[in-house]
Amino acid sequence: MVTIHLRGLRLNERASKMSRLYALITSDRHAQQFREVEKLSTDIANLDAQEKRSHETVWKKRGSLTTRIADALREIDSEVSDVIEGESQTELSVAS
Repeated sequence: MVTIHLRGLRLNERASKMSRLYALITSDRHAQQFREVEKLSTDIANLDAQEKRSHETVWKKRGSLTTRIADALREIDSEVSDVIEGESQTELSVAS
């Protein structure tokens, strides 16, 4: 008898919880919360896209500077090689 009564209470509790859950998920507040989550998700995606563009700009500038450094080092190396290979001081002065 007690077991049957407890089962009945459990069914009533379950039905009550289902009703409360349905009321929650169909409420305006719940819909507003999901709209806010969707907006935040879009904002994060936009921020990521902006960050990617910023990084690409920095990487492009860094690549250009790296190329300029390599060119300057090749020029220095060439001048040092000229001195080592025996170009006279007079020739260096004329080149400058």
